[in-house]
Formats: sequence, C-alpha cells, structure tokens
Amino acid sequence: MNELTGAELVERCLVEDAAAFGLLVQRHQRRLHGVLHALLPEPFEREDVVQETWLEAYLSLNGLRAPARFGAWVCGIGINLAKMRLRRKRWHVGLETAVSLPSHTPSVEALTEKRLQEQQLFAAVADLPKAEREALLLVYREGFSQRETAERLGISVSAVKVRVHRG
Repeated sequence: MNELTGAELVERCLVEDAAAFGLLVQRHQRRLHGVLHALLPEPFEREDVVQETWLEAYLSLNGLRAPARFGAWVCGIGINLAKMRLRRKRWHVGLETAVSLPSHTPSVEALTEKRLQEQQLFAAVADLPKAEREALLLVYREGFSQRETAERLGISVSAVKVRVHRG
C-alpha cells in the first residue's frame, strides 16, 4: 500500500480503510510538526494541536476537494487550529492579568526579522539550479528522508547528499 499516491490513499479512506489513513499520517506527520513548530514552540501544546488536526482531518475528509493536495490541506487545518489556540490564549491572558504575553511569544520585531530572513532564503533557493533546489525542498521543506528524496527524484542517496550539500 506504500506505493499508492496520496490521492489514492484518500479515496481508500473514504471507503473506511483505516490503514490508508494511517499511511497518510505517516507521510505527513513530520511536515505538520514542522509547520506547527513555527507557531507553537511549546512541544506539549504543539502535540495537542497535531492530534486535533488529525482528528479534524479524518472527520472532514469527505470535504476535501483535491485529494492530491492532502498534505497542504492537513497543514492548513493545523495552522488554523494553532491560530485559534493562540487567540484563545491571548484572550485569557488579557482577561486574567494586565501583563503582556509570556516571553516565549515572539515580538513584532522578531516576527518581522524572521519573515525577512525567510524571504531572503526563498529568493536564494529560487536561484539554485533545479536539481539542487528540488533536493533541498524535498529534504528541508517537505521533510522527506534522503532515501525518500532519492526515490522521488529517481537518483541515488549519494546524489541527494551531494545536491543538498551544494545547495
């Protein structure tokens, strides 16, 4: 069943194949954690949102319009749940005390600096040769292992290592 595409796994889930959903979770778990890490630095909080995300995705799967975009869809659910949690947290902090948010919440300046760095990074990655760019994005953005990246690109693991190193 590992050779099935994401869209095929979604179709199997819709006919109540629980193993197919388990494979979708395995394929996208690392990416979801990475996306949520930026919003929720506390591991226990992030893990709660990850669990909520998988439950929401499972319950809403029949509303997914583009099964091939499952990964992006589930990350979108996670981001929305994380933002709702942050809003509730800020609301409660504001009601309970008149102090500012906890120190682990990034300042506006820090967020602006981070976004600027991300823009510079995306511009630099966009300027890379296609082979290096693909390898970098699969490993660092999509969270694939070097072996998975090699399989997707049809090259050896050694070639992936070289491309990532050059990138």
